[in-house]
Amino acid sequence: ANVFVVALCSDTVRLTTSVDGGLTWAPPVDVATGAQNVVVEGGTLPGHAIVAWFDGADVQARTTTDFGATFSPPSTIFSGGTFFASQGLDAVAQPSGSSTT
Repeated sequence: ANVFVVALCSDTVRLTTSVDGGLTWAPPVDVATGAQNVVVEGGTLPGHAIVAWFDGADVQARTTTDFGATFSPPSTIFSGGTFFASQGLDAVAQPSGSSTT
């Protein structure tokens, strides 16, 4: 089973993956900096995931389709997200690979 784990280390979003159900792990990669809150959602296709984070002003997201080896450029999915500072983030991966928050 494929597993994605995301962590907020200080203000850096880091992601690591396992393709064997957690027996071994890939080295962590930095996905973003300046984050205050973070969430990862695995996609419906193998290797696909969405990482979203709140940077204090906006909710940003990046996607991967290759188990975290590469990521899309960051995109703003919600501006002026002061609500997320106290409520946290929640992301849903759609079958098409798009996300909703």
